[in-house]
Amino acid sequence: MFLRVFQFAIVAFIIVLMVTQVIIPYFRGTVFFPIFSKEVMLQKKLEEVKQESVEVDMVKEIEGLKRVVKEKLEQISEPLEKKSRKKRV
Repeated sequence: MFLRVFQFAIVAFIIVLMVTQVIIPYFRGTVFFPIFSKEVMLQKKLEEVKQESVEVDMVKEIEGLKRVVKEKLEQISEPLEKKSRKKRV
């Protein structure tokens, strides 16, 4: 009798494990055996944060370069404007 109950409990445990760790994650499109993949999920989040940090740094660098180009264009255009004013006078 005890063996039958124990056997039923093991089968029920395996079915619950398959449903919660394989079937549900399959339909959600997540990782199989999520009970063991907490580290993997944290690594993915860490990579996303690192990528966002790199993107922010690139945007800042682009803005800085735009400012430098604008300043250089202004420096170049000032002498040209002076020359054109002298020709008009």
